[in-house]
Amino acid sequence: MRRPTQTGARDVYKCLLALASADGEQTTEEMRLVDSFRRHLGISRSRAQEYASATAAQIEELPTNQGDREDLMSMLASLALVDGHLALEEKKFLSRLAHRLEVSPVRFARIIGHAEALAHQKRRHHGKWLITAIGLVGLILVMILGLAIYEPKDVPGDEMLVFKRLDRDLSGSVLLVHVRYALQDARGGPIRRMSSTGSGFFVSAEGDVVTCKHILQPWKFPGAAADLVENGYALMPDEYRIYAWMSGTEVYDEAGELLLARALSTEGGTLSVTVQAPDEFADLNIRRGDGAVVKRHCHARGNNDLVRLRCHTEATIKPLALSVRGDEIQRLDPVMVIGFPRGLKMLDGVRAESMPTVGRIRKPSDTLYITAPIVGGNSGGPVLNTRGEVIGIATRTGGEATLGCCIRSRYIRQHLELP
Repeated sequence: MRRPTQTGARDVYKCLLALASADGEQTTEEMRLVDSFRRHLGISRSRAQEYASATAAQIEELPTNQGDREDLMSMLASLALVDGHLALEEKKFLSRLAHRLEVSPVRFARIIGHAEALAHQKRRHHGKWLITAIGLVGLILVMILGLAIYEPKDVPGDEMLVFKRLDRDLSGSVLLVHVRYALQDARGGPIRRMSSTGSGFFVSAEGDVVTCKHILQPWKFPGAAADLVENGYALMPDEYRIYAWMSGTEVYDEAGELLLARALSTEGGTLSVTVQAPDEFADLNIRRGDGAVVKRHCHARGNNDLVRLRCHTEATIKPLALSVRGDEIQRLDPVMVIGFPRGLKMLDGVRAESMPTVGRIRKPSDTLYITAPIVGGNSGGPVLNTRGEVIGIATRTGGEATLGCCIRSRYIRQHLELP
């Protein structure tokens, strides 16, 4: 695409922002690619902030050259598929814009197909690298341990069968948590509507739910929302909503629209925040999507990333038990994390169905480090031992994103006033 005019660049950037928000979420991968396109379009960061409140309806100047139009559609298709999945809302957005740009159905299908092929190729490359890395790590472990992998004595038979039973019995105790909020420029500038998604789990028959603070208040933690706050944006309290779908509840209708009315919510009076761990802020060095390191005054990634909710429902609740065996946790103990990886984008069908991942304790320090993958929507999910007890809550990845970090159950009790 030729370098567009200032107005043209602005509206191309608006298209990218609108697509990134089309499915209700702005992921790290999407915003990193948007920032890359911003640089190539010659838009400064300060100018991008001015464009940030744009919606598709406000787009005024789009490319008139057919080649540029198709290049724009290719950019958008690559953005939609950056996570390897084309959400229904994203497809609708692309279809509407293709019609507006007079891109033929055949050409549109070819653009989407090409973007899908590139995304598939990227996943295959990543998968081959991951398999090789896992194989090397496994070989090293076998050499170090002399083929003697630690097995807890109280595991009845194959531990994987134990986890299959626990997943079947306990996955109904995990909820899909979704937050919608808006940030406004304190100087009267544009409004940014954003969202976050994660997991939570019942800890009492009365409806108490434990989840992570960074899901409910992402603007306090490192990320796109915190960057906006750093640049003069502030939360609009009246636009803040929390939704939680119990396992098995319909999340989407047949048209792919979110069924917010089916969720327990602050909007409907069936969900409320009851206890929050104390905030703990620190000056952190944050690496941006362009590789630059900036200093941000954000919430520390410690053991205070916790919130307790209360859900009001007549449905039967099966709470999970918080472990009291903290001192017994050892290296290589098997664990299972239950949650909603990738949040709303990885739902199988229209219902809230959680997904389990298994691994082992790598480092039983004050923060638990585990080999079970923790991605996006897994945050806030329970980390279970082979007894089905919650030994921690999934929070984030650590190091080079090879280990999952978990807050121990004793901090859940301490900060959230639980027995």
